[in-house]
Parts: sequence; structure tokens; C-alpha cells
Amino acid sequence: MPSRIVNISSSLYTVTKFFNTSIEKMNDEDYYNTVLQYGRTKAIVMLLSSELDRRLRAKGVNYLYAKLYVNTNDPGAVKTQPYYTHINKGSIMDKLISLIFVSVDEGALTHLYLATSPEVEEQSIHGEYYTPIAKRGKASSSYTKSEKEAKKAWSTVEKLIKEKVPDYSGAGI
Repeated sequence: MPSRIVNISSSLYTVTKFFNTSIEKMNDEDYYNTVLQYGRTKAIVMLLSSELDRRLRAKGVNYLYAKLYVNTNDPGAVKTQPYYTHINKGSIMDKLISLIFVSVDEGALTHLYLATSPEVEEQSIHGEYYTPIAKRGKASSSYTKSEKEAKKAWSTVEKLIKEKVPDYSGAGI
């Protein structure tokens, strides 16, 4: 039975093209900025998804066992609840921003496509980055396309987990 893992990222991962946003700097207070941190974490989601897909394929998961499709999506600019902490519903600003932002339902469409569409299996869509609405995107940051950075992100995250969970022995893949 085919399975799917769909991780959510954001186009703000592109801040990694302009700033030192490596995973090693994630907890460094000298490099902390809310927007940069958000972009950095979204880039790391892309790296970890890519590395998970690569590791599963290297283990033969898609050949020996049930098919597994790992992808990442950007839902776009979505009017979620935090949006309304800064903007009053029905205000002029809300109406102007609504020209750019989409509803939560619209924002979920790409995620639902990757999670349920038969095309994912038919076209063997895996290790990809998708943008609204259900369009194969192209990661434009050399950082997020780097297999070296993906391996480094995986290793760093495992190290952080081991620091917090002493009995953790690694993902095993």
C-alpha cells in the first residue's frame, strides 16, 4: 500500500540565498531575526525532506516494500489565524491583502494534491518541492538543493535530538 509524507515549507526559504542561514546558526542569538529564522526553518524542512527521500531510496524502500512518496509543499500566502493578530477582519488593509493572500482552504490544496492525487504514484513524484496550486516548483536556493547541506541538516538534527532524548539512537535510515 503506497504511503506519503508531505512536509510544509514556504517560499521564504529563499532568505537562505542572501544571508548566512546555515543550520549551525539556528540557535545563535547573534544571527537571530524572526523572518530569517522562519526562512531558515523552512529551508531545513526542505533539506530534511530531500534527505529522507534519498535515504529511503538508498535503502530500497520504494522497491522492496510499499511505495513511499516524500514531498514538500509551499501553501502560498495563507490567511491563517495569526494573520488576524495584525490585521482587523473586514478592514481596508484586510481587503487589500486578500488580493495576495488565499483562504486556508485554498492553501491546503497543494498539500492535499500531494497527499491524495493518483498522479503522485502514476508519475512517481518524490523528493519534489511543489507550489500553489499543485505545480512542481524549482528550489531556487543552492543551499536547499545541496545534498551536502541535506546530510549536514540530518546529522545536526539527530545530534540535537540526542541531546534532548538520551535514549535516542538515530533514525535507522
